[in-house]
Amino acid sequence: MGALGFGKVKEGRGLSVVELLAAIAIIGGIIAVFYSVFVTNWLAIEQYTVRTHLWEEVSRIMRRMTADGHAATAVQVTVVPATSKTVRFNDRAGNQIALYQIDNAGLIQRWGASGSPAEQLSASADFVNSSLATSGRALQVRLELEDLALTHLVEVASENEIFPRN
Repeated sequence: MGALGFGKVKEGRGLSVVELLAAIAIIGGIIAVFYSVFVTNWLAIEQYTVRTHLWEEVSRIMRRMTADGHAATAVQVTVVPATSKTVRFNDRAGNQIALYQIDNAGLIQRWGASGSPAEQLSASADFVNSSLATSGRALQVRLELEDLALTHLVEVASENEIFPRN
């Protein structure tokens, strides 16, 4: 027996330091590959989720704006550079049906008939790339929304031409 009461050391050979380091390096490589795949897929899923949310939001705004535009007989667009873009839909008597405003902070709001409170439709508008303009009797609308997915910017854009009633 040995000095500490243990039996004789086996005659077999254990792992050398080099073999142990090689095993750790292989395991580290496998973990790095799985981590890379995980992070890449996580980012892709997050971008898809944000893009889907933005598409739903821009579609909802466009449907509502189109319905208000079709109910109106007159459209008035006001653009204050670097501050706001506004479209007002009026009925035959000149009464406001709805007013939409995009401000430079990215907020899209809607007011119904005169005196109604503002309704926030989005806080993700890209003020610079969104536009409201008239062409004859038609209203040309371009809305671009943007949001961050982790650290990546995700953008969606929608364009529509709205014709009020005669």
